[in-house]
Amino acid sequence: VFVRGDPLREGSFNVISQIIGEILGRGDKDEISNRIEDLLQNRKDLSEVEIKTFKSLLLSIMYPSYTLESSVSVSKERINAILILLSSILSKEDISRVIVVDDFHYTDEESYDILIKLKNYVPNSPTFFIFNSRKAHRTLDFDRVITLSPLSKSSTYTIIRSIFNLKNEKISEEFVSLIMEKAGGNPYYIEELAKYIKTRGLYDTNPLRAKSENLY
Repeated sequence: VFVRGDPLREGSFNVISQIIGEILGRGDKDEISNRIEDLLQNRKDLSEVEIKTFKSLLLSIMYPSYTLESSVSVSKERINAILILLSSILSKEDISRVIVVDDFHYTDEESYDILIKLKNYVPNSPTFFIFNSRKAHRTLDFDRVITLSPLSKSSTYTIIRSIFNLKNEKISEEFVSLIMEKAGGNPYYIEELAKYIKTRGLYDTNPLRAKSENLY
């Protein structure tokens, strides 16, 4: 399951609704509603009223245009509904999952709060979470943290040679340093910037160098 935090997408529970949507699969609103109801009914510890209420709350998260009944409280109950649904899904021992949250630093506050609670809510779940973040200000009770270093200069040379189809031609050190500085050592950004320079013709050869440092 792959989802991502996105500062351009408005709304609460953005990341969590993506996770639920990816797990439940494709389908129209009625099909998703039936899948949610089946999962809640299988718990055997919820009343019909609770199932109806939780299903409405979950649909309102996944479909912003969905109208809740006026009697439904949306504060703590939404969080309870999500935790109950996710625990029903993730606690199944016969299904292992890897859930990747990319750009975790953009995760909305509501989703972040649920992810904090989720680890203790389903402690024995055969689910592995991977959180990719470019900032260190958001932390969960991670089992392991891997800090990635910027790509080395030699590896940057290799990417540039590949993008520009170079064999023995020289590459100016200033050109490599410029790309490393602009891309912050991120391999994806290095590759995309090199492609951008090549496509736009913003380079000279013998040796390979930028026509201008003002690339953006």
